[in-house]
Amino acid sequence: MRQKLIILSFVFVCSAGAINGQNADRQEKSKFVVVPSEQVLVTTAEQPGCPLQFEGVKFLVAVDGGGSPSFEIRNKGTKPIRSFTVGGPDWTMTWSEQFTKKLLMPGKKAEGTDDVEIVSLSNELRDKLNLKGPMRSILVIMVVRVEFADGSTYNAESTYEALQKIHREA
Repeated sequence: MRQKLIILSFVFVCSAGAINGQNADRQEKSKFVVVPSEQVLVTTAEQPGCPLQFEGVKFLVAVDGGGSPSFEIRNKGTKPIRSFTVGGPDWTMTWSEQFTKKLLMPGKKAEGTDDVEIVSLSNELRDKLNLKGPMRSILVIMVVRVEFADGSTYNAESTYEALQKIHREA
């Protein structure tokens, strides 16, 4: 159930970002706090041979409610990337040159949105967002699939399916 809430929250955050993008004249950023890892531990899967690297991994919660993992992705490989999909047990997210009109070149980070503001986690916000008590969840994120500009792929879909299966059984 918690994971479904996380996914719904993730969709909410993405939707809020899309709405903010459509209302660019307002330039009001959504405010988030970083959830302490004692509450939600976000970890990345070690994937030998994977051309992508997660950076700045954390879990964010909007001060108005809803949360999602947050991270940057860097192409640590040697080939330009046309698209990639990353995911957790109940969600996936795809980046594509169709959206950015650019390949993800070696050494570069995927461009994201800059429509969030991180605020300090005060005691008041900790109470409001119920960020107290024991750890609530461990969230594993991983690279599911990468398509390179030359048409070749990195594919970890079977590992992703195994992650989903073990999560359903837990």
